[in-house]
Amino acid sequence: MRRATHESQWIRGEQQELLGIALGFDFCAEHEAGTPALRARYGLGTSLPEGIEDRRIKRLPATFQYAQFMYQPSDKRRKAYPCAVLGEVEHGKLLDRLNSPRGDLSFHSEPFDKWYRPEQDLVCAWSSQDFAVMVRTGEDRENLAVLNRAFESLDIVFGVGLSGGYAQHRGLTFVIASLICEETRATVLEQDIEHKRLIAAAAATGIEERLKSQGRGWYALSPAWADADKSAVHFFLNPRDQKQFNHGWFTVGELDAWAQGSGPVVKTLPERAA
Repeated sequence: MRRATHESQWIRGEQQELLGIALGFDFCAEHEAGTPALRARYGLGTSLPEGIEDRRIKRLPATFQYAQFMYQPSDKRRKAYPCAVLGEVEHGKLLDRLNSPRGDLSFHSEPFDKWYRPEQDLVCAWSSQDFAVMVRTGEDRENLAVLNRAFESLDIVFGVGLSGGYAQHRGLTFVIASLICEETRATVLEQDIEHKRLIAAAAATGIEERLKSQGRGWYALSPAWADADKSAVHFFLNPRDQKQFNHGWFTVGELDAWAQGSGPVVKTLPERAA
């Protein structure tokens, strides 16, 4: 599990009503590997979804936890205060991860510190295997309790980077299914159908198989339409061994060149002085 450092926030509607939460993201492998194992524990399949109901959780695993507790700041001279946590960890219990050396479930400042910022009241962390949300203000604790009740009643839409007018955030998102309007449901379905067309076009290039056959590895190889009429695709590459290889958007031809050890993906070594 890796702490998210960007765009962790509550998702709200036009009237500022609570709709769900975006756990945000960091530029790391844990947030680029997808969440198939996590999805499977909530009863979701591996095929590309079509519409909201395909994303709705079907069960709540035994590893899921919600707890209210007293948080003890690392400075033991300071008093403990009420907090809440929701989620699951791959091994053990959520409360065992508080103030761990990794810092994925700890507050970076206290409300009475000089460097305190209100956005630090919400702590989110996740990976392909687990996730957690920890909060401390009264309003945030109420929000997390609402989210927990939605999980318990299987009223949660689970996704990564969902969009459609209600969750235009990056990273892992959870939205309360019963609060999603019909207009948004129609938009998501339309986007899902279009996304399937993109994935099919990307697969038809065969580039992933050709790269693997040459031993190339990556953390992310994500397709997008390369032109306005959506007739060609290009890929965002986040490669392994970044001392040798560049990241960025590349055409199929440029990726084929990378497979053969040339092209713009390969970093140019600086010339040695004579």
